[in-house]
Amino acid sequence: MKSDSAGDRNPLALIAKTFAVAVLVALFCWISIRFTRELGGTSTLWIASGILAGILLTSHRRLWPGYVIAALAGNVIVRVAIGDAWHAALGLAFASILDSVPVAVALVYWVGDVTDPGKLKLAARVALGSTLASCAASALLAASVLAAYSAMSFGLAYAMWFTSHTLGMVIFANLTVVMRSQGWGLFGKAGRRMELAIVTALIAAVCLGVFTQSRYPLLFLVYPPLLLAAFRHRFAGVVLGTTVVTAIAIAATLAGNGPFHLVPNDEPIERILLLQIFIATICLVAFPVATALAERRLLARSLRQNELRLRAITDNLPAFVMRVDTSQRYTFANAYAGEMTGVDPGTMIGRSLREVVDADYYSKIQPRVEAALRGETIAFEVERDLQGQHYHFRTTYVPDLDTDGNVSGFHMLSFDISQLKRAERELSLLARHDSLTGLPNRRHFDEEFAITVARQRRSKRPIALLYIDVDHFKEINDGLGHAVGDDVLREFAQRLKASLRATDFVARLGGDEFAVLLEEVDTPEIARLVAQKLMSAIQRDVAADGHELHVTASIGIAFCQRIACNEDELIKIADGALYQAKAAGRNTWRIVMTKDSVSP
Repeated sequence: MKSDSAGDRNPLALIAKTFAVAVLVALFCWISIRFTRELGGTSTLWIASGILAGILLTSHRRLWPGYVIAALAGNVIVRVAIGDAWHAALGLAFASILDSVPVAVALVYWVGDVTDPGKLKLAARVALGSTLASCAASALLAASVLAAYSAMSFGLAYAMWFTSHTLGMVIFANLTVVMRSQGWGLFGKAGRRMELAIVTALIAAVCLGVFTQSRYPLLFLVYPPLLLAAFRHRFAGVVLGTTVVTAIAIAATLAGNGPFHLVPNDEPIERILLLQIFIATICLVAFPVATALAERRLLARSLRQNELRLRAITDNLPAFVMRVDTSQRYTFANAYAGEMTGVDPGTMIGRSLREVVDADYYSKIQPRVEAALRGETIAFEVERDLQGQHYHFRTTYVPDLDTDGNVSGFHMLSFDISQLKRAERELSLLARHDSLTGLPNRRHFDEEFAITVARQRRSKRPIALLYIDVDHFKEINDGLGHAVGDDVLREFAQRLKASLRATDFVARLGGDEFAVLLEEVDTPEIARLVAQKLMSAIQRDVAADGHELHVTASIGIAFCQRIACNEDELIKIADGALYQAKAAGRNTWRIVMTKDSVSP
């Protein structure tokens, strides 16, 4: 429905529009009476009610009262002008108005905007039901008036009125709505208009051929060109086609030509009823086809829009989004897949997984692909080299099921988690390493110590645990400041690490406390040599924040060469040995064997 425009609020414009409605309704009342009925009968097709309904549905409701009164006045004036008594004219005019207004009210209440393509099916149902109901009601009033003021029987008057007004509503209400809402846009571009004109001319030619002779009932010949118009031009073709067929059929039949004059006894009423049935059949065939085609077009447009929207979303996702069918061929690939692989996504379509990915990667995913094609949802992480870079991906295969529940392929969603993996590694490093010295921290030491002891129990080879403290570190830290203390610890840690083998493990336990794990030390002498090497490296002067410091350390060694070492015992022994080194004046080391280890 149109909104309330500035022209609708202008009094002069409103008067002009109302007068135009009165003239238009009067004109089509005169046409229906003058050209579509036989002498003494009712009109074969009543146009004015459909025109009024279309005008109401495409106008603001504020204008409805004026338009209805104008239409009633135009209807009465025409009927009185052709010789009807004023009271009969008023009754029949009111009955005609009763065709239109209830239909318009029902459509506005149940549908709203009848020009909305998304409400096409609902509008068609409401329009058909309300038209049949309103025309049935108006026919009761009209038949009563005609039975009272003419020689026509109530039953015949009812049937003729109901049929003619229903056909008029169906054809011309649709015509008025589409013309007022779409104008020339209904008929498409210039090329389409020319094609529509040719199809309409074909309909007219066939219809003329059928209705200018009365020897053979060739009415079925009208349907092929009419359906062609429906399929090629939808509502535009149907509205024009049914209008042309209706006009030619009525004109020819009333002129004494056409197949309906083959009726025995040549009764005018029978011919008119057959003509109305023919027109109704035309409408019943053409309009549902046009509605179905319009819905199909709307659905196709919606599908295209959804596809474009989905493509836009998937192409901008930082992830592989692909679909693979049951033969392991790609049927969809987003832009990201092309960017990452260096392959145009369009060229992937129709190619198999084996053709697109390398053999090594396919061997990794093949079992998962086969599982997805069996209907299993698969999620996994995989590493892959693409265009010279190494990536980690978290991938999910989701089976694609058809309407029968059978697997028709699977969707592949793969997200790059390389940064996440790097962050995890960094967090793990921070959690297990000392931030000041970069050495493993106590947590990491405890893990490694447990592994070393477990390994010793299997190998039966000796191990040594060294506890190391920086001598007089508290005096350095308190006297020269924490910055100097930190420099000392960093340098101390680097010298420890540089003096050990790659297979040895050194950690900072906290403060100035360090620990070293030695494996493959067959004799205590090797542990002593390592301790001596560490002390020599430590005793070199340390440059720390402008100070030259002579730093020493005390070392306690626990040596275990028995069948099974014990973690707690080794720690207790190493700590005791460290205490002995400190008690001996620091800057020295002490070694203590476990109970069943033998000193050389």
